[in-house]
Amino acid sequence: MSINKLTLPNNPSYKEGSLLSSVETANGLIASEFTFTRASSAISKKRDGYHKLGENIPRIESGGKLLLEPTRTNLLTYSNDFADASWGVVSGGAGSAPIITPNYGNSPEGVNNATRLQLDLNGGVGDSDRSGIQASAGSVTNRATTCKTIWIKSNDSNIYDLILMEATGGSNTGELVKALPNVWTRVSNIGTVTGTQTRLALSLDNRFGVSVSNTADVLIYGAQLEEGSYPTSNINTSGATATRLADRCFNDNLGNVINGSEGTLFFDGVFIGEDTNRRISISDGTNSNFIQFGLNINNNTQVSVTAGGVAQLDVFNNSGFVWGQSSKFAFAYAENDFRVYIDGLLFASSNSGITFPDGVLDTLSFARYDGMSNVFTGTVSSLSCYPTALSDTECINLTKGDSPTPLSGEALTITSQPTITSKPTISGTPESGETLTANAGSVTGDPTPTNSFQWQYSFDGVSGWNDIFGAESSTYVISSFDIGYYLRVVQTATNSEGSDTSESLPTPQITSGASGTPPSINGQPTISGTWTTSGSATATAAPATGDPTPTTSWQWEISDDGFSWSDIVGETSDTISFDGSYAGKYVSVVQTETNTIDGGTYSTSSVSQSSPVIS
Repeated sequence: MSINKLTLPNNPSYKEGSLLSSVETANGLIASEFTFTRASSAISKKRDGYHKLGENIPRIESGGKLLLEPTRTNLLTYSNDFADASWGVVSGGAGSAPIITPNYGNSPEGVNNATRLQLDLNGGVGDSDRSGIQASAGSVTNRATTCKTIWIKSNDSNIYDLILMEATGGSNTGELVKALPNVWTRVSNIGTVTGTQTRLALSLDNRFGVSVSNTADVLIYGAQLEEGSYPTSNINTSGATATRLADRCFNDNLGNVINGSEGTLFFDGVFIGEDTNRRISISDGTNSNFIQFGLNINNNTQVSVTAGGVAQLDVFNNSGFVWGQSSKFAFAYAENDFRVYIDGLLFASSNSGITFPDGVLDTLSFARYDGMSNVFTGTVSSLSCYPTALSDTECINLTKGDSPTPLSGEALTITSQPTITSKPTISGTPESGETLTANAGSVTGDPTPTNSFQWQYSFDGVSGWNDIFGAESSTYVISSFDIGYYLRVVQTATNSEGSDTSESLPTPQITSGASGTPPSINGQPTISGTWTTSGSATATAAPATGDPTPTTSWQWEISDDGFSWSDIVGETSDTISFDGSYAGKYVSVVQTETNTIDGGTYSTSSVSQSSPVIS
């Protein structure tokens, strides 16, 4: 039997009970089923919404991508019941207690289990004015990185600016998030815990140097607090924490499929999870015979070949795969001919080395050769094994997204999904009232793909990107709401075979167009001193920019617990002296920078870390 190609996933429209992979032969398709395990249920995103899948059912997501995730635990005990007592009220100063209405509207699941949350600062603009909700996690690993996420959507036609906050060990970090009309957005805050306790809060809060709405009427769903540096799919809880166990996928019965003497391994997907090394391998299940590739925690791409217990190739390079970005990879191997290609470019090559007897390489695993360590997490659009070492041209075309020239005597078929080969660009002036234009990146695919666009905004131009509701054309008129934000455009190319997306580089920070620059603070102010009731402290300003040069003002704050803060009346200089009334308290300081541009006043603030307790 002439075997032409192994393909995984087999079918973008995968349904429970169908084949996860296939092998093409001269006589058609034969089954070559992978073993897939996950000893828990999981949530899967399909074109028609979110679905709960049972144990050991692979998740083929919208677009035909196989999703593989690590074990994660949602440490919040009620992810959707925001009226439960585990969710506390955040209110202070002029801010009102929140109004919480369960089962008010449809959630991302498409069912009526979203909660309405109404918040009101009642005109308060001080740091002590706040309104929101919060929930604490159980004990977390000391100094762990945690990811806090929640789904949010405006309940009316307004756009609302809120704070998604992490409170941990006496310090608070807030991420500005937007609730947009008619679209659910999953927002996140990622930070490092300073102890073993942390909490998630969603509120209107003026302490973080950004402008928030004075009122908010939003729908919320699916709160999640997990240890890790990136968010994973929803883990619903109701009364206790819940764990989604790891996805594992392998096939150890491929001795008559994978050619040992020569072949080509092709991968199209995304490596996610830079907290450890990640690998994909074909092997005999030992460290004597294997081909493996992947991405290291230090951002090095590695490709290794060992035959007969002797290393034949071991490539490390800090170019190649990038965490969280889609890449196409091909490794062609034959005796004295090893070639690695990534995204249409030759990545590495060697003209020295032996390969394997046929039948030795019988296991394909989303992990290192031992099948247990360096487990791959991410998405797989395609993984294929070809029986011959494809030519340079074929490998370049394959990793660029084009179909390679069929090899003599073989009916080689590659689906021609769209591939965006260069990023979209933005032209225009980044000022309020101006029009930006999206210029599509180059696209390959057959049939010819069509392009669509979605404009997005971010507070810092790096993370936390969210869609701008209704901004789906190739042009976008900048509004006053965009001032201070960064914008980018997402291009989606679609044909009958699938779709591909690519994001432009961000614009510079959007300005008002006035003849000047509002203040900006780089970092946090610092405080130093003697933390006793007879001591004193001094504030040192973080670097600030602006045109005209901004002026600095100070406001000291006090707290009983390091979480809830109030202004200290009269303490508005860069120094403060303590007396007996400060015993057992914490202090911090707010640095505010202000300037005037064309008759308008602009200001921004930054809060220092908390002091030690005053003794």
